Amino acid sequence: MLWDLGFRHHPDLATKRIVPPMRGQRNSLNGAVALVGVDEPDPAPEVIQDPATLTAEGQEAQLEEYRKLGRLPAAVPSVEGAEIVSGPLFDPSEHTVSAVNGYLLAPIPVVEKRRVMAAEMASKKPRQGILNAPQNRGL
Repeated sequence: MLWDLGFRHHPDLATKRIVPPMRGQRNSLNGAVALVGVDEPDPAPEVIQDPATLTAEGQEAQLEEYRKLGRLPAAVPSVEGAEIVSGPLFDPSEHTVSAVNGYLLAPIPVVEKRRVMAAEMASKKPRQGILNAPQNRGL
């Protein structure tokens, strides 16, 4: 259309040139595009910091910023030895003293043993045969 109206491009007559935007879509429709003189130098390129040059705290700070922006999923803290327990939990009130002591002798995590002992202590009638058993002391 401009050609039909008589506008012609001649590179020797140009006094301005387009500099692509630093960020976003790299085309002339981006609002950050710049029109500069033909003899002006190109702007310095965008510098992205190398994470290897940062301290561990600096790296964590950058990762947290990406999490806030939604570019990384939220950090899930890992706990040494944590596990998901599924199914019904062992209830000492539903078992005999010898069954509870047998359960506590089994190779189960200490956290579970402590939970069972706490449930027994919190019951209406704590059984001394469980609480005073030598293998259960210190839980």
